[in-house]
Amino acid sequence: MIKKEGDKKIKSEEGIIKVNRPPKYKKGGDSNLMGDHPYSRIIYDGVFDWDGLYHFIINWFRNRHYFFEEKDYKYKVPTIFGVEEEFKWNGWRKVTEYYKYDITLEMHTFDVRKIEIIEKGKKKTMYKGRFILEFNGKVETDYQKRFQDNPFGLALKKFLDRFIFSKPMDIVWSDRLHYIIEKFEGQIKEYLDMTGKGNAFEDVW
Repeated sequence: MIKKEGDKKIKSEEGIIKVNRPPKYKKGGDSNLMGDHPYSRIIYDGVFDWDGLYHFIINWFRNRHYFFEEKDYKYKVPTIFGVEEEFKWNGWRKVTEYYKYDITLEMHTFDVRKIEIIEKGKKKTMYKGRFILEFNGKVETDYQKRFQDNPFGLALKKFLDRFIFSKPMDIVWSDRLHYIIEKFEGQIKEYLDMTGKGNAFEDVW
């Protein structure tokens, strides 16, 4: 199992994964909560309700007034073991006139195939396989591009981000988004626990 170990090398069955957590706030501008690596990921192996999970994710965004968009989809030719697919979903929500929250989920499925189970005496279509679900997020300032039309506006934006909003960016805005994503991850795990059979989770920070 992969454990949360901060800035350490973390062993897994597939090798060693290096996890480096950068500062939340980049002094030159926007707060990138996770940097170039995911904030966290769920690794799942077992039976799951794919349609239910998909709608759970969409409804999570929409019920919280995020603008939701399916950014990318890739499908590979099935093998005898099942289907491999890749999904990328994005949701963003205006918090104030100056900044917004942006959350991206990337899912990669492996060897997924349909199965039938008996639930309460009735047949139900489920899916068996493996997937990795990664969570990324950022706080984006001046998302309406009001300060980017001219050099003065760009200079003003840098001044605001560096000297006026640096503390709320670090302490309030990004911490809240951090908590939102952490809670979202936990709710997906709970959903998989309720609907899956013989599942296993692993986390990477």
